[in-house]
Amino acid sequence: MKSRLALTAALVILAALVSRAHIRDLVAGEETAELSAATLETVASPAGPGSAEPNLDAGPDGRVHMSWLEPLATGQGHVLKVASLDGKQWTEPNAVRSGRDFFVNWADFPSVIALGGRRVAAHWLQGSRTAN
Repeated sequence: MKSRLALTAALVILAALVSRAHIRDLVAGEETAELSAATLETVASPAGPGSAEPNLDAGPDGRVHMSWLEPLATGQGHVLKVASLDGKQWTEPNAVRSGRDFFVNWADFPSVIALGGRRVAAHWLQGSRTAN
């Protein structure tokens, strides 16, 4: 799972950088954007063992943020964590929320979106149990 998180992070970061470079060239009035050769470097994932549901977002300043669910040490639920790519390493992960009631499936998973100025907004769905 950790290698899949790293691969996902690398692909989204590369896509975000290429897209921003292309847009910058278009705004500058250049009709054909020539991209220089990119060098890919491996950056270790900040997610712990058993983590799942990675999500990446690149903010308006180009800073990349990753969120994921990590199992609690007690085995009784998960914690939503977020870290930001600072140069060539991830910041220390911050816990956003923990609990046993995250509602997660292939289309519904926690995420963050960059607001700029090192601020992010977090989103998650909360499951409810009703007695019938």
